[in-house]
Amino acid sequence: MRCIIVVFWIIILFSCGSGEETQDITITTESEPSYFPDSLESRWVYKNPDGELQTWQIVDEKIIETDKYTVMDTTPHDPIVQSSFLLPTYFRLTEDKVLFNIREKIDLYIKDQLPLTVKDEFEGLDVEVVIDTISYPDFIFLQIPLIENASWNALNLVVHGNFILQDLILVNIPIELQFNITGKVVEVTSITTPAKTFENVYQITYDNEIIHKAFSRTDTTAFSQTIWYVPHVGIVRIEDRNGISELVEYSLPPMTSEK
Repeated sequence: MRCIIVVFWIIILFSCGSGEETQDITITTESEPSYFPDSLESRWVYKNPDGELQTWQIVDEKIIETDKYTVMDTTPHDPIVQSSFLLPTYFRLTEDKVLFNIREKIDLYIKDQLPLTVKDEFEGLDVEVVIDTISYPDFIFLQIPLIENASWNALNLVVHGNFILQDLILVNIPIELQFNITGKVVEVTSITTPAKTFENVYQITYDNEIIHKAFSRTDTTAFSQTIWYVPHVGIVRIEDRNGISELVEYSLPPMTSEK
């Protein structure tokens, strides 16, 4: 009985301590990267349709208007990446979306591609394209959660402006562009790339429609692009009009969380 009493008092003494407050202990653990990896030094290497290697890497953050975006850089520089809405240059994550800022890509299309669609009408003339001030919406790359057969409006944008013919005393010809893109999860599958075999891969197809209106004429360009996406890894395969690009290797720094 005496032994039981002694043990009882020892337990009470140790549980009460010396009167000092107990300090919380914070344990830092590593976890997998975010749903769409955005940590600095995250790196992906792809083999493009020409067999050349291209590196994508997270390099910085940038405030565009009021939102903070992650900056993706490509090496070597590839004009296809700079113009394709599917390939990220600036992106941000919300609770239910992965968003790409495509303002520069829209501007590049208007400057470089739009005049080519009407080059026959303007042959030999000095033409400038001027666009009305607009608000550029983000391209919705992913709608989360990804569910098989789910679809979403990735982009609906209307742009108005004018072709200005410098050689004809500043003649203005009104133009209108419509960008309509729909994303759809085709299936959840597994694929093998040079990097590895991936399971639970989301195959997503984007149907693109770009409509030009000028000279009382309407021209429509329609095409599809497909990506294979793995949560917490990123894009592992791309198929578009240029061919197929596949992931060769990647490096994703683990995230840290406190418990």
